[in-house]
Amino acid sequence: MLTVYQLGPNGRICKAAEPTVALQQGAFLWGDLLVPPGQPTDDNLRHEKVLEEALGVDVPTPLERAAIEDSARFYEEDGALVLTTTLLGQRSDGPFVADAVTFILAKGRLGTVRTILPRAFEISTGRASARIESAADGAEVLLALLDGVVERCADILAEGAQQASTVSGKVFTHPPSGDSID
Repeated sequence: MLTVYQLGPNGRICKAAEPTVALQQGAFLWGDLLVPPGQPTDDNLRHEKVLEEALGVDVPTPLERAAIEDSARFYEEDGALVLTTTLLGQRSDGPFVADAVTFILAKGRLGTVRTILPRAFEISTGRASARIESAADGAEVLLALLDGVVERCADILAEGAQQASTVSGKVFTHPPSGDSID
């Protein structure tokens, strides 16, 4: 699924009514390609090609996005910055799933390619969304997304610390049972 954001008449980011047209005309700030895991469909491949043409750089393949070497995860190509990082996303059958998300910053525009649903990408909810909606270029969208990712990780860590504290409180406050050996 391809979602494209452009500046609206009020100067705030909004979804483009015609995503492919906005990409082809260069009238966008952010093109977000969500590709379900597994074999890409013809639509996904077509959208990826349009995104590549709009940014002027190849989108890393799934195999390239899975690479763990720093040189494969952060590099410059034809004036574009390409960053791939592993993020946590939501899923319907469990709390989280981790997978690679690629950010491509080129010509003042941002392209993202992902297979998961990180909360920072949800436009219209949360603090990161407010920063995204007021972004003036792709770099500001990238910073807002990364800021949202960091906030979400901090929330998850705080929640985990609270759960660990609750469990340890229960474990260490129970009196010993009568079965213990003295």
